Amino acid sequence: MKKSSRILSLALIVAMLLTVSAVAFADDTTVYIPKKLVKLGVPDKPHAPKLTTSNDGNDIELQFGEKVDYAIVNWSEGEELLDVDDTGYAVTSRDGHKLQPGTQAFNSTATYKDEDGKTHLRFGCDPLTGKIIDKATGDIIPTEVAVEAGIHVVYGDEAYVAGKGSVRASYARSGHINYIVKTTEEDYFQTGLEGAKSEITYTYYKQKVLRNKNTGKTGYESGYYVSTVSATYPAGEEYPCIVKVQADYRNDENNTLASYKITYATSDSETYEITYAPATNTVLQMGSKFYNSIAGVDIPDNTASHQYAPGVALIHRNQDQVVCGLYRKGSLVLCSGSGKKLGNWYKYNGTVNAYNIPEYLKSNAKVNNLGKQYKNSKYGLKKCTSFASPRVE
Repeated sequence: MKKSSRILSLALIVAMLLTVSAVAFADDTTVYIPKKLVKLGVPDKPHAPKLTTSNDGNDIELQFGEKVDYAIVNWSEGEELLDVDDTGYAVTSRDGHKLQPGTQAFNSTATYKDEDGKTHLRFGCDPLTGKIIDKATGDIIPTEVAVEAGIHVVYGDEAYVAGKGSVRASYARSGHINYIVKTTEEDYFQTGLEGAKSEITYTYYKQKVLRNKNTGKTGYESGYYVSTVSATYPAGEEYPCIVKVQADYRNDENNTLASYKITYATSDSETYEITYAPATNTVLQMGSKFYNSIAGVDIPDNTASHQYAPGVALIHRNQDQVVCGLYRKGSLVLCSGSGKKLGNWYKYNGTVNAYNIPEYLKSNAKVNNLGKQYKNSKYGLKKCTSFASPRVE
């Protein structure tokens, strides 16, 4: 009798734990994310101050078209807050900076062991010549190979940021506007959560278009389109709760939904950022990038999933299906796996993929951005697939 009671008690405890787990994730919050941007009702592109720049090789002068509330230079070492006068003028210097404003450098995390068994970063950039060196062999890596493989990449032109009122803008080194961000307290996603702070990003584009079908004459059109709408919310009194929603839209005829992410806080120190499929379709995965067509031919939405090689596959997804996730707790960042390992978590080592590393480097280079696995049971992690999408249209 005691044994059966003990078994019954254990069964009750398990049932209670399962019930608590289910209740903990029960949340009637819905998130309105339409397929077409127009249904969100975001405002038209706001005005942003114009900027002209001049550079004598050392000093950089900036002249805004009007007085701004603040202006920042994005150096690779960090941000510099500028002193802008009442006419919108400011000046900065390149002294002490390795790279131009807005430029970042990425170095491969691939390693090698020396004769003493010590581990070192394998690739480095000679600061005097700018040449990329394979320190394991002493070979100089051609720049184009280094860029393609993600061994050493210098990129970016988001040199300056300036803000006035509820609007801020990112500027290139030339002074050209990259994008404009408008901040509001409107909850475009209609969550019903209090304290929403939303941002609408208007991104500049310039693209080649066909001007005359008969002659085949082409030209360019440019302008701005809404690329992202996001909202943050204060954490609630109960966990889990939604703390951020981001919807990305395409620069097509209908500004259709390209992807969306929802961030859930599961405690005051940890979050899960989950990316969902915007629609039922099949995409081609190559490394960390996804494509809707192959050689200019659209991939039918009902094409079955198929693995061709590591990092190369056709992936079929249903609308609102979990695509991937990022887990953050303090400085720890974990990334979900893929395919059958979607529910697993791995140490996240960055976003640059190296699937295109030439064969002669592959044996010693890191070919993905995932590190060691963090087992769910050991670290108390939840599968990203346990976060069902709260999206409504």
